[in-house]
Amino acid sequence: MRPTTRTALIALAIGGSLLVQPRAQAEVRLFEDTPSVEQLRAVLIPESHASASRRIEFPRHDALDAAKPIQPAAAPGAMSPTQSQASTTPPSNAPAPVAASAPEQVAPPVVVNAKEAKPAPASDTATAVGFRINFAFNSAVIPPAHFSQLDRVADLLRQEPALSLAVEGHTDAVGSAEYNIDLSRRRAVAVVRYLVDHGVEASRLMAVGKGKTEPLVADPMDGRNRRVQFLRLSPDSTS
Repeated sequence: MRPTTRTALIALAIGGSLLVQPRAQAEVRLFEDTPSVEQLRAVLIPESHASASRRIEFPRHDALDAAKPIQPAAAPGAMSPTQSQASTTPPSNAPAPVAASAPEQVAPPVVVNAKEAKPAPASDTATAVGFRINFAFNSAVIPPAHFSQLDRVADLLRQEPALSLAVEGHTDAVGSAEYNIDLSRRRAVAVVRYLVDHGVEASRLMAVGKGKTEPLVADPMDGRNRRVQFLRLSPDSTS
């Protein structure tokens, strides 16, 4: 892609209609280290990891055999079924009696609800991925130590061409609201540019500055509120 074209696409992702903010605060799974692509996919595309909620198990042969009625053992001196049949066999010219056969008993299939058998842990309810990127004070330059985290996001986006993400910048409460909105937006833009430079279409990204409006911990001044989040966008969010 030519530099001028890429710059135009980034400008669209930053200043165009893609800046419509997501409506609700997401539950975040924060990664301190570099996650795998599968870990990111499990949060951002949970349906790709969803197992079948119901399955049918048919009984094995030993279960079928166990379901059949057990013939009682013959008493001592009693005739065996074969001998009894031979002694009561009618003459060849007599019509053979029709014996009523009991229907074979088959154990019914067992229906298992997989979700009830294996309840999902609480962490699986997260819908956003977050990294605590240690930007320098009043800086939107991404430290190289965090490149590997963003590389995993780029890998996922290249593998999942239908996936679009909001890139949200978040700050602590130090400073004015206007200052933090601007700073968080500049940091989100820096991440968008990094992903575009690594092969992701800018039209699939949305830069959002959240400032100090959505702290993760009780103390809004706590530095742990500073982070960059990735939230999946629905198709109508990018129209």
